[in-house]
Amino acid sequence: MKTKIYSLFVMMMMSAVIFTGCDDTWKPGDYEFAKNTGGVSLTSIDVDIDDNPNVVSRSTIDTSDFLVTITDKATGKTASFNNQECSWTYSEMPEVFTLPVGTYTAFVESHKQEKAAWATPYYQGSADFEIKDGEITSIGTVVCSFASVKVSVRYSEALKKVMSSDSEVNVVCNDEGALTWTSAETRAGYFEAVDGSTTLIATFNGTVQGQSVTKIKEFTDVKKGNYYIITFTLKSGDSTVPDEFGNIDPNGGITVDAGIEETDEAGNINPGDDPDTPANQRPGNEEWPDDPEQPENPDDPKDPDTTDAIKFTSTTLKLGEENSNDPSISPAVVVIAAKDGIAELNVKITTDNASFEESVSGLMPMEFDLANLDDDTAAALSSIGLPVNDEVKGKTSIDFDITALAPLLSSFPGTHRFIISVKDANGETNSEVLKYIAK
Repeated sequence: MKTKIYSLFVMMMMSAVIFTGCDDTWKPGDYEFAKNTGGVSLTSIDVDIDDNPNVVSRSTIDTSDFLVTITDKATGKTASFNNQECSWTYSEMPEVFTLPVGTYTAFVESHKQEKAAWATPYYQGSADFEIKDGEITSIGTVVCSFASVKVSVRYSEALKKVMSSDSEVNVVCNDEGALTWTSAETRAGYFEAVDGSTTLIATFNGTVQGQSVTKIKEFTDVKKGNYYIITFTLKSGDSTVPDEFGNIDPNGGITVDAGIEETDEAGNINPGDDPDTPANQRPGNEEWPDDPEQPENPDDPKDPDTTDAIKFTSTTLKLGEENSNDPSISPAVVVIAAKDGIAELNVKITTDNASFEESVSGLMPMEFDLANLDDDTAAALSSIGLPVNDEVKGKTSIDFDITALAPLLSSFPGTHRFIISVKDANGETNSEVLKYIAK
């Protein structure tokens, strides 16, 4: 719904205009401009808010402090006339000013966006216009849309009951903007979006039933203008009984996990991989009862093995936590076990060091599915020790071995991540993040 919020002036007769701002060539007596210039009328400009109440509603906002900047489309730079930049707050714009003949953009934004901030949604919009020789141009309406990333953090009721009051979640967007939600924090945070590369990393730290718990979840393909609700949930199991892979949970059977729910610009809700399942019921996000054999709802029992269909383990690497690029960490192997067989093994490599991506781009892709590769890519990845195609597809256990690749990271200081996502033959999914810090 688009709601007109604020109109600066009522259009006045040109003979009564008081000329301010960039203009000192206007001649009110005969309405002439200097050669190869024209006028811009800002008295008729309106700012509309493209208001999506499912994401954020600002139906009472006063746009008088919005920022208006005129840029030259040919150069992308802020336009100027007589050495004065054409940039103002909405309430302080001149009524008419002159510019050289050409094509321009009126860019409007609610404020100068920060990397991360509480309760300050960012809006922006633009409108192109053309200056013709000796003519006055009216810009008209500029529609501003929500253009940051809104994030809320929530906890399931089961987790709230057993986590410590000093538990918190730190959310980082694109390795730059960061906000921390305490257990009592209910406000939404707003992050700057980067086109094509926005990633959210949420880290839970706290004490749960006497156990110190850290859980890191990474969410990719985050989009500008959308609202994301990250919900942390509690899973409980028997810590004394080995699972089907022979592992005993060192955290006393206590596991914290997280899911994400996305509301897009059109108000559509995407609860994740399975849109028909609520966020706290998707595989990996179930709230388990104290006794797994006696579900709270006997008519809709949860299979306690569902979330264990795919597991990640390593004896040398810390999963979901930071790993220093220590040469002694060898072999650098993550064991991936899928009791029903691997159908897809997607790996996405992200880095904050552009030189690293440039260096490996000719050798290997930054994103691939080890179970479904073309011959050339399979040969390249196999040469550095990774299993490919038939060595992966249908297997119930494989080694994701980056021992040969890890030493290369030390030459590129920064943060490097391997985001590993696995789907089994039944469509169950699980993911893990392998994070390297190279100094």
